[in-house]
Parts: sequence; structure tokens; C-alpha cells
Amino acid sequence: MPCLFFLFWGIVAAFFGGGLLISGWGWRASHKGKSRASTWLFGTAFIALLAALLFGLVSWGVGIWRSHQPSFVFEHAFHEQPGANIQLLHGGASSFLDSASLALSFRTDRTTFDRLRPRQMQQATLKEYQSFHTYFEKGWRVPTEASEIWIHRPDSSDNTSVIMTWDSDGLVQYQWDRID
Repeated sequence: MPCLFFLFWGIVAAFFGGGLLISGWGWRASHKGKSRASTWLFGTAFIALLAALLFGLVSWGVGIWRSHQPSFVFEHAFHEQPGANIQLLHGGASSFLDSASLALSFRTDRTTFDRLRPRQMQQATLKEYQSFHTYFEKGWRVPTEASEIWIHRPDSSDNTSVIMTWDSDGLVQYQWDRID
């Protein structure tokens, strides 16, 4: 699968690079020959390809920036903006090839936790958690016996795992992982 990923982006880069090179060269050559139609055609193609490339780069940059802003990560995870009773601590999202992950840490009250927790999650013991999941985000609190742990266990048709913990001090840790 990684081979197809790099092949795809190689073709895209070749298209834009080749298109920019050919249209830029054609515009310059037609400009010297004073052919108005050729100058307009090659100039328009060059500007369109350059604009598409810049739009793609800006969109990519905004996506990376948003994936490191806890408020946007919260909104992506729970499909709502964080309310006044939610104190965001950490958040991040990443994706590459055929996998994606999202991690979020925040403080809130018990009512909000119960409302945000996806309904398909099942409560688990610490032992079940440890056999199911081997790590939490670096620097985050590792669940203990006192933690309430909720897990979405993937089946054969679903490659998504979700873990959500609640501690009595209001700390909620949420982690979502998916592999296609």
C-alpha cells in the first residue's frame, strides 16, 4: 500500500511539475514570437497550474495546523465546539497512508463526559484495557484501578479502536485509532 501512495503523489508531482515547465516554456517562447493566442494559452495554463498547486499547499498547511489545535481536534472528535465547562489540555490528530489517530485530553464534569461518550463503548477493567491497549499518549496519565475505562472493541469488519477514560478529578482522555 505505501508503494501506491508514493506512486500516486509522484504522478501528481510529475503532472504539476511538467505542466508548469511546459506552460512556462511555451509562454516564454510565444511571448518572444509575439503570438498573442499562444501567449494567452500558455500563460493561462501556467497561472492555472500554479494557482492549483498553491491552493493545494495552503490547504495542506491549514490541515496540519488544525490537527494540532485542541479545540479543532475536539470539534472533529465530538462534532461540537467545546463548551464553557470543558477545559482543553492537549489534543492532536495525524494520518498517513491508510491509518489515522486522534488523541485528546480535557477536564469536564461527569454529565458532559456521559453525553460525549459514544454509545457503542463498553466499560472495561484495567486488566482488559492493558490487554487491549499497550500505550497512551506520551506524557499523559496512565489509567489506574480508580479510572473508569471505556473501550470500543473493533470486530472483523471495523478497524477502529476507541478508548475513553474518566478520573474523579474530571480528567478525560480520549484516543481514536483507525487502520483501513
